[in-house]
Amino acid sequence: MSTIIKRNLHLTTKEKIPRINYTLSPKIVGDLKTEAMEKDISQNILLKQISEKFGQLDRCIDSESVEVRQLCY
Repeated sequence: MSTIIKRNLHLTTKEKIPRINYTLSPKIVGDLKTEAMEKDISQNILLKQISEKFGQLDRCIDSESVEVRQLCY
């Protein structure tokens, strides 16, 4: 019997991702930690999702198109 092992290919060149530090209140940090644990994701992923959603919402609010506004809600 032979065992087949599948391996994920890793990129040899990694994209440089800028690092940004923010100062948040302990309550917000606690809320983010709790939500990330509940969703079983990292805090970085959670904040990325939040910032992407905020950007989409911001574009919907600024848009004058009724169709786009309807898609956002």
